[in-house]
Amino acid sequence: MKTEVVDLSQILNKDTPAYPGDTCFSSCPHLTFSEHGVRVQKISIGTHTGTHIDVPSHFIDEGKTVEQVSLSWLVGPAVVIDLTQTGRDKDLQKRETIGLDDLKPYESRIKRYIDSGETPIVLLRTGWSKYWATEDYIPHPFVAPHAAQWLVDVGVRVLGIDTFSPDETVVDSSDFVTAVHKIVLGAGAVIVENLTNLAAIQEGEWVVSVVPLKLEGADGSPIRACAWRKE
Repeated sequence: MKTEVVDLSQILNKDTPAYPGDTCFSSCPHLTFSEHGVRVQKISIGTHTGTHIDVPSHFIDEGKTVEQVSLSWLVGPAVVIDLTQTGRDKDLQKRETIGLDDLKPYESRIKRYIDSGETPIVLLRTGWSKYWATEDYIPHPFVAPHAAQWLVDVGVRVLGIDTFSPDETVVDSSDFVTAVHKIVLGAGAVIVENLTNLAAIQEGEWVVSVVPLKLEGADGSPIRACAWRKE
């Protein structure tokens, strides 16, 4: 039977938004059919462009780099925490805080996987991916530090979200908001950002892959996140 695979990644093109101050994506011909008889593109991309993974060395001086993170963490059962109107009383609003009360209802499911020896990939479905490549993508909801601390205390090692960041994104300030990154990455866990299509894996049992490129010494990497039904 053919496996259904769901794409959870944003496309990389000239319109791909970059986190304020980060590298934008670009692509241009390197070799062409007309001149060389073959096509090769040259791309420029930051480690945190598009759908990507943050590893501990992003914020932790002696933290693990991309190639040091165990692949066994990066393929695992999905726990999609629905923060849209279908999962709570109302949709999240601009710059609304995601608190512990939003996460607690999923505690038993997270712990069930951990107790069975699996590494669940916890995905926060805010619904904000619908604003991708628009100005409204910037004032996204974000995770409260105490809620992030609870996740790592429970044993979560992979936290994903369909926004620029689990922290607040602030444009008109020289200071980045980094509390959640420091909590999660400081615990040795990883963060996946700019996911999309999480509604497609809300129901049922799914396995998610968030495997990065094997970039030596890197603090993050673009990924092609995807999911398939768990047997």
